[in-house]
Amino acid sequence: MHDTEDMPVDVDEEEPSFSDPEDFEDDIDDDELLGDLLREKPQEADGIDSVVVVDNVPQVGPERLEKLKNVIHKIFSKFGKITNEFYPTVDGPEGLTKG
Repeated sequence: MHDTEDMPVDVDEEEPSFSDPEDFEDDIDDDELLGDLLREKPQEADGIDSVVVVDNVPQVGPERLEKLKNVIHKIFSKFGKITNEFYPTVDGPEGLTKG
């Protein structure tokens, strides 16, 4: 390993400029530059076609919420990948789920 403390530093060295001239026009389109990212970009309809709302879930407190999540996840993961879950709660000191 080299000790960089003893190396002379050239203070007069100017940093290169990475700015484009004012009249510069880029000839690369977005698809060529970001093609892989654009293909993976979520579309507006991605979430609309795959939403499942589950009714009649029991109301549980915070101490049983994890068990409820595990049961629901076990049931619905048989049908595909679950990407997002939301368990609304009732306002109040008990912190119950809405059911």
